Amino acid sequence: MKKIFIVFISVFLTVSLMAQQKGTATVTQPVAEKKAATLTASSKSTGNDVNALISVTDIDNSIKIVTEKFKGEKPNKPMHSCEVKSYSDTFARYAKYSKIEKDTRIYAVWYKNVSESLVRICLLKQTMELAVLNNNDKKLAELGPIYKDFQQKLVYLLEHPQKVGAKGG
Repeated sequence: MKKIFIVFISVFLTVSLMAQQKGTATVTQPVAEKKAATLTASSKSTGNDVNALISVTDIDNSIKIVTEKFKGEKPNKPMHSCEVKSYSDTFARYAKYSKIEKDTRIYAVWYKNVSESLVRICLLKQTMELAVLNNNDKKLAELGPIYKDFQQKLVYLLEHPQKVGAKGG
């Protein structure tokens, strides 16, 4: 029993010390060997593998889902800020997609604008969620109309994408 306890303590201390080191290390890879395991600049991914995973139907479905979520949001069942953040990350990824304008005929800037709008809404939602947790009804009443305004602007933006080659686009 004593031997097991000593082994357990030694393993625990080893792992704790490794976690406290500035460089990341795993049990199988000591810090000294970290440089050999990192990718060189020439072997890093250029992002083309990520680009291959994005399809036009996924993009169209994302636009429809986010539009429906914000149009049909019920006061008794609101979206959480983490859900809004995930949508923001998705649209930011679309904005970085190299063939987005060619594939969807929508400007990449539009996807970036949607992502930024979702970030603003996410931050507002986080503040509102915090106000609910703190029972701060005054702050919640103050933020409610601002959220509704942001929500309406986002729905308008989602329903009117900036098409490539369209007049005014």
